Amino acid sequence: MTVSGRIIEWLKKFDPKEMKHIDTDLMRGTVDYVLVKEPTVNVKRFISGAEIHKEYYQIRARMDTQTNTDCVENGVWLEALTDWIDRKNREKVFPALDGVTVQKIGVSSPFYMGKNEQDKALYQMTIFIEYFKKGE
Repeated sequence: MTVSGRIIEWLKKFDPKEMKHIDTDLMRGTVDYVLVKEPTVNVKRFISGAEIHKEYYQIRARMDTQTNTDCVENGVWLEALTDWIDRKNREKVFPALDGVTVQKIGVSSPFYMGKNEQDKALYQMTIFIEYFKKGE
C-alpha cells in the first residue's frame, strides 16, 4: 500500500464515524475529506545507502459554514485533530509503512480556511511524515 493509503488508514482512527471515507488527491461527489501529496520531498542520504525521507501531505476538509456556530464547531474539531496528531507523534503511534521505519509525523502548517463556497468552506492543513529507509 502507498504512503498516502497508510496515512489515510491512520487518520481514520481519529474520528471513524466522521472520517469514514477520505479520498486521495481529489474530492469526488459528496466526500468531505481528501489527502493530497505535495510535490516536496526532502531526502537525506548516508554513505551506507540509508536514507531519511520527509514528505508533506495536505489534509482538506469540506465543512458547513452556514452559521457562526458551525464555524466555531469546525475550529474545535480541527484543533482536536491537530492535538491528536501531536499526541500520536509523542506516543510514537505512526502509520504502518512497509519496509521503512517511521520516525515522526506532525503538523507543519495548521488548519486555515481556503476556498469558501456557498454554505461550506474548504479547510486545509499540511502534515509531514519522516521515515528511515535502510541501505541496500
